[in-house]
Amino acid sequence: MRQRSFDDPAGADHLEASGLIGFRSHMERGIELDVAGGYGLLDLADAGSETMWLGRASVSIRRAGGWRYHAGFHHQLTVDVAGNDFVDTTGRLGVEKYFGKRTAVGLVGFLSQLDSDSTDPSGNRFGGAELKLRRQLSRRVEASLAYRHWENAGSFELDDMRQDRAMLSLTYRH
Repeated sequence: MRQRSFDDPAGADHLEASGLIGFRSHMERGIELDVAGGYGLLDLADAGSETMWLGRASVSIRRAGGWRYHAGFHHQLTVDVAGNDFVDTTGRLGVEKYFGKRTAVGLVGFLSQLDSDSTDPSGNRFGGAELKLRRQLSRRVEASLAYRHWENAGSFELDDMRQDRAMLSLTYRH
């Protein structure tokens, strides 16, 4: 769950909550497959609540020396802060280094394609990178601290942005 506040456009503040269900499979030779789908809710401050549909898939390979390489994508059908329908598809490539069995540092690059009924029919692309420190606290609980930078220079003035975000996350897996 997350809360976002914006200075411009006015009234674009919103609360976003979502949940996913899926499976993770550990195969031979250090290969791991993760597939999930879910539903969410976007509560826009001045426009009411809208639903979201989410999907993701990833594959990772563990190698000697504590290295892990991964690729994946997520696909989201939702609305933008103005209430217009849009589709967000993001691809990711990353590398992670484990220090022992419970702590890892990773770097991920990503590229997103946004297609919206409110923007240019060709869509909008942007990308960025994220640096993350993860720690497995127990068999089911993980904590992470991440720094993400991304930027965009779209065909509309509101598309232009540069954003830096620090995130602290707790994850529970059952």
